[in-house]
Amino acid sequence: MKFQYYILLTLVSLCACAKTDLDDVVADGKGCIKQVATSPDAHAIAKAEQAIAVRLFQQNGIDLSNLRFTRFIEEDLDLNGRTNHYVHVSAAQFGNGLPFLTGGIIYAFKDGKFTFLSGELLTTTVDPKPVSSLAQVRSAFFTEFIKYEQNSSFYKAKDFKDKCLTAELGYFTLRGGETQPKSVLAWHVKPKDAEYPTAYINDRDNTIIYFFDGVWTLGPR
Repeated sequence: MKFQYYILLTLVSLCACAKTDLDDVVADGKGCIKQVATSPDAHAIAKAEQAIAVRLFQQNGIDLSNLRFTRFIEEDLDLNGRTNHYVHVSAAQFGNGLPFLTGGIIYAFKDGKFTFLSGELLTTTVDPKPVSSLAQVRSAFFTEFIKYEQNSSFYKAKDFKDKCLTAELGYFTLRGGETQPKSVLAWHVKPKDAEYPTAYINDRDNTIIYFFDGVWTLGPR
């Protein structure tokens, strides 16, 4: 009887050793993850620059209700003896109250008049209500992280298991081949107070749209 007890104890110990620190994270998303949100009113440029940008948009009849200003460049250039005033305003786009996670645009103005738009105006009819829980999102992030690190030695998933992640809900525009661009509801996930590693995760099925550790290499991963 005592012999059988020791065998059972040994088997339990072996099973415990086989289990990694990341098993609980992958299985049920155990750990810290917090949802963050950016308002279209939370412009990333100075108040004085914002005032100029708003005036230019209004003077040119451009709707700015779904835009968040992210960069402002203003300069005077002399050409053929004439000084022209140029303003370039970069903006992030929003739809249904959520940001388009990719697809920034730039509005260009010359002497107060709108001259061109760099980028594509995005719209969507996709329901903004998520179906994935934050735990599911965290689980998907680490599942992909473990796969990714097999071809990368820069970051290791185990070093991030106790760190808090942030998750921003928005729209990701899928593009490929000859198909029309398609927006899907997605999560942008990364460690809190860091830019990498980062992932975009489809809200509907938790598949990974994109994962990147911030390190560019010459060869394939």
